[in-house]
Amino acid sequence: MIIHGMRVTVLWFMFVPNLPMTALTRLTLALLLILGACADEPIPTTSSSTSTTSTSTSSTTTTLLPAISSTTRPARITPPLPAIVLPPTTTTTLPATTTMPDSQKQSEPIVLEGICAEVPDGWVPESTMRWCRLIAEGLDRWSGLTLDSLMHNLTIVECESHGRPDAKNPISSARGLYQHIDTFRDNRAQKWLGRGVPDWNDPGDSILVGTALYVYGGASHWPNCGRR
Repeated sequence: MIIHGMRVTVLWFMFVPNLPMTALTRLTLALLLILGACADEPIPTTSSSTSTTSTSTSSTTTTLLPAISSTTRPARITPPLPAIVLPPTTTTTLPATTTMPDSQKQSEPIVLEGICAEVPDGWVPESTMRWCRLIAEGLDRWSGLTLDSLMHNLTIVECESHGRPDAKNPISSARGLYQHIDTFRDNRAQKWLGRGVPDWNDPGDSILVGTALYVYGGASHWPNCGRR
């Protein structure tokens, strides 16, 4: 408002012809008029320019990049995991530990070494006791060695032959320590010795077959001497 009034006043002084005015005064008024004209024009500021540029850029960006809706990208579907089937659990039941009865423990084979020393003194005469080791080996071979079976076989040998390997019955074919007869000679020799011709006077043959008969058939092979 003030600038507009100054402009009118300057124009009035410049263009009224009757007013006495020097050339310098007129020039000064002209400059004031120009300055007033410049004052009317708005001077752009940096912030407004930046704002305009930012707005323009923002609008441009909005135009170039359309909004992406949520339905543009399909939702990711995760397939279900397969069910894991575990094998059934098996329980192994161990058999209960059984205690061996005392009667069975007594019939178990005894260690061969030293078993003859367990035979009571005077059980049989020395002529028969000398075969204790061979008789124990024969019983052990057929898995029938016990102190009781050893003592029983010593009794049988003492009764049948008195411990003489060359003993022979005068009224039969029986001979040797266990008094084997010829009727079953070949069959027993082949079965227990692996050969068909035994020597009943040999203590080894006689004892090996005699202990086999005792383990697998009992003392009934010697009806008289097998009795306890």
